[in-house]
Amino acid sequence: MNKSIVMAGGKGERLWPLTEPRPKPNVYIGGNKRILEYIVDGLVDAGFYDIHMATQYRKDDIMRYFGDGSAFVYNGEPLKFVYIYDLKDEMNGTADSIRKSRIWVANLRIKEKRTGIETYLSGEEKQRFILEKFTKQPQHWEVLSYEEDFENVVVSSGDALTNMDYQKMIEFHKKSGAFATIATVKVPLKRLEELGSVSINKEGMIKKFYEKENPKKLPEDIQQNPLANAGIYIFDKGIFKMLNKMEKVLDWGHDFFHRIDLLVKEFPEYKEELSKIFAFSDNNPEFFWDDIGTIDSYRNANMRLIDGIPKITTFSRKVREQESNTVKGTVKHSLLGEGCEIYGTVEDCVLGNDVYVGKDTYLKGCVLNTQAKVGNNQNGEGWIVDRLAEVKEGAKIGKNVVIGRNSTILPNATVMNETKIGAGMNVEEGIEVEGELKV
Repeated sequence: MNKSIVMAGGKGERLWPLTEPRPKPNVYIGGNKRILEYIVDGLVDAGFYDIHMATQYRKDDIMRYFGDGSAFVYNGEPLKFVYIYDLKDEMNGTADSIRKSRIWVANLRIKEKRTGIETYLSGEEKQRFILEKFTKQPQHWEVLSYEEDFENVVVSSGDALTNMDYQKMIEFHKKSGAFATIATVKVPLKRLEELGSVSINKEGMIKKFYEKENPKKLPEDIQQNPLANAGIYIFDKGIFKMLNKMEKVLDWGHDFFHRIDLLVKEFPEYKEELSKIFAFSDNNPEFFWDDIGTIDSYRNANMRLIDGIPKITTFSRKVREQESNTVKGTVKHSLLGEGCEIYGTVEDCVLGNDVYVGKDTYLKGCVLNTQAKVGNNQNGEGWIVDRLAEVKEGAKIGKNVVIGRNSTILPNATVMNETKIGAGMNVEEGIEVEGELKV
C-alpha cells in the first residue's frame, strides 16, 4: 500500500493577480476546473481515492472548494481528502511540509499527560483525535511513536498540468529498488534557468542535481539531454524518520537533492538510502507536462486545452447540477463551461461556468473564468478575466490584460496593453491604468 500527498500550499506570486484571492493550486484552468483537480485525476488513475493535501497559503480556499472529497465522484466512488497543515507554525518549504505531514499519514501511539493513559490511533479515529483534541490542546498530549503502515509515499506538486502515468512511476520505483524517485521531463535547455535539472547514468540513477542554473554552465550531458525536475516524487516511508533527523532540510531542491553529498557526510547512517535516488521519465509519445508558473504559461496552457491533451479532461468531477448554455452569438474553436450566455463572438477562448459575453463583442484567445462578464461592443484579445470580474460596455481594454477576481472596469475607463488589475478593484470612468493596479 502507498500513500499520496499533494503539496498544495504554494502562493504562486508570478501568477498574480489570479493568486491574490486563492493559492496557486486552486486557480481555474481549462474553464471550470482548478489546477489541483488535474493532479487529483492522475492520482485517481493510479488507484488513490484517499488523498492528503498539504496546505498553507489561503488553505481555507482549498478546503472550501474541495471539502471532504465526497462531492468528487470517480467511477461511481467519492474521494476522501485529508488536509495537512502545521499544528504549531507555518510550513517552511516543500520538504518541511512532508516532515510535518507525518502525524497526519502515520498511525500514532499517544499518551494523555494528565492520566498517563496510552492509546494507539489509526484511520478515521486518529483524524478525529487530531482535529477535535490535539489541535485544540496539544499541551495535554504526547506522541510516543509513529507507525507507517505503507511502503511508499507519492508526493506531487499541486501546480503543474500533466498526464504523467503515476502507476508507471510507482512500478519503476519498486523495480529499481530506489529510496527516492524523481519524475523528470525533457525541456528546452533555456528553461533550466527556472527549473531544477539532473544528471543521470545509464541505469537512470541520479549522479548530480542542479538548481535553476545558467544552462551554459551545466555539464555537457545535461546540455545534450536537458531533464528538468517535474515536482513529482516517490519516497520510501523511511523519508519521514530521515527528515526528523535532518532538521535543517526545508526545501527539496535547495536543501535535500542539491546537497546529497553534504548530507551523506553529515548523516553517514543514511549513506545507502541517499545513494539510491533515481530519475523517472514517462516516455509515452503523448506525454505532456507544463509548470503553470507565469501568466504567459497559464494563458498558453489554456489554449492547449482547447485542442485537447491526451489523458487530460477539462470535465470537473465535482458534482454540479447540469445547465445548458445560451448561445445566440458565435462560438469558434473554444471551450465552454455550463450556464454560459454568449451573445457576441468568442474564438480560441476558454470560458468557465456562468460566463456572460454581450452583443457585438468579439473575443479572441481570451480566458474568462467562472461568472466573468464582458459587456456589449467589446473587442478583446488575450484577456484573462477572473471570477466575478466584469468589463462594462464602453470600457477601453488593450491586449493581454489580466483582470483580478471581482474587479470591474467601468465605461470610459482605459486599461493599457499587458496591464494587471488586482482583485476587488474598480477602474472608474476617465481613469487610465498601465502596468499594475493593486491596493
